[in-house]
Amino acid sequence: MPDPIRVAIFRPGVAPTFEHIVNDLECLQALVGGYIEALSISQDGLLLICNEDGKRDLLPLNRLLAGPRSLDVLVGTFFVCRSLPPAFASIWPADEDRLAAWKLAGIWDTASGGVLVKKYG
Repeated sequence: MPDPIRVAIFRPGVAPTFEHIVNDLECLQALVGGYIEALSISQDGLLLICNEDGKRDLLPLNRLLAGPRSLDVLVGTFFVCRSLPPAFASIWPADEDRLAAWKLAGIWDTASGGVLVKKYG
């Protein structure tokens, strides 16, 4: 069995949690509820792993993601890890502070690798 990795898990409607998960395809697919899709969300190796069919399957709204020329809605449960090709790797302790700031009303900016808009209060 592969070594576990530490990730930030974003479930719809709640603050992110930081957990260790098994780094194998079946466990990753079970966490997001289907086939996985990986998106780069920073210049320093953070990856967002989501359900590639989430929108088609009408999964609940979760967070917003801003790219260079677009704004996208993320749906369903997803997690953030690091890229260590050819596999996924644990997030760093400094990543936890950065990712914890991605509140329910926040927008993650892929260009800056951080929260663009923070929820007030």
